[in-house]
This record gives sequence, C-alpha cells and structure tokens, in this order.
Amino acid sequence: MTQRQVNEYLTHTQSIDQHLFGIRGTLDALTKPTTKLAVLQPERTRLVAAKANIEKQISDAPPVRTITEARPRDAAWAHQNALIASLTAVRDGVEYLNGHPALPTPLRELLTDTCAQCGHSEVAWPGPLSALDADIAEAEKRIAELQNSLKTLMSGAAALLSESVPVSV
Repeated sequence: MTQRQVNEYLTHTQSIDQHLFGIRGTLDALTKPTTKLAVLQPERTRLVAAKANIEKQISDAPPVRTITEARPRDAAWAHQNALIASLTAVRDGVEYLNGHPALPTPLRELLTDTCAQCGHSEVAWPGPLSALDADIAEAEKRIAELQNSLKTLMSGAAALLSESVPVSV
C-alpha cells in the first residue's frame, strides 16, 4: 500500500467520523428546542382558552348601568374591570410581587392548578401571549435550522459511505 493510498483512506475515515460526530451533536442540540416547544405549546393553548373564556364572560355580562341596586352594580362593575384587567394581563403581562405574578382574580382562577391529593394550589402563569408566541417561533426556527443541518450531514455521510476507497494489503 502506498503512502498516498494510506492518506486517502485516513482522510476518508476522518471525514466519516466528522460527519457522524456532527450528526450526534445535532441530534443532541435538537432535544433542547424540541423539549421547550413541547412545554410552550400546551401553555399557549391554555392561555388562549383562558382568554376566550374571559372574552365570553365580558360579552355575557349584563351592562352595569342596567343594574339599579348599588351593591350588585358595584360588584358587577368590579368584576367587569377585573375581566378587562385579565385581558390586559394576557396581552401585556403582569408585575411580580415576591416572585409571584400579580394576576387579576378571573385570570388567576382560570390558571390555578390544584392538587387533588393535598389541595395545594399553584398558579401556572406562562407570561403574556406575545412572549409565548415569540418563544414558540424561536424554538420552531431553531428546530428547522437543526433539521436542515442534520439533513445536510446525513446526505454527506451517506455519500461518504457509498464511496469506495481502495484498500490493498
């Protein structure tokens, strides 16, 4: 075997190794945005459902001015303001007090998860809808980039594996 043949063989096997290493690295990198997307999409779905519920409550509420008694009118007015504040929170986000989101009551009720065993409740606030959409778009973009990279690496590896490198002893 000549030195040139040995060099060609080593170059060929190194190229295959580099492609396989790139494929493994790309598959590992693909898990992070895929996992992030799997978490964000149900959160977005829940927030959109809460928004629709609040919008329905607003449209179903009687006009405050038609209520003649003071206490029920004040309660209806406060509830309607809380619903409007909930829509604003879904759109713009909320402030945090001591690490907890300061959500309006109607939105807090829709986003609170309660443990069936112990009764512990926790608010699942994913953030405003616009931020969720931006995070989902970023994750989808990263997934598409990595899938394209993976496709290129796999076709390159397939081409290298289909090449024949003469090896004689």
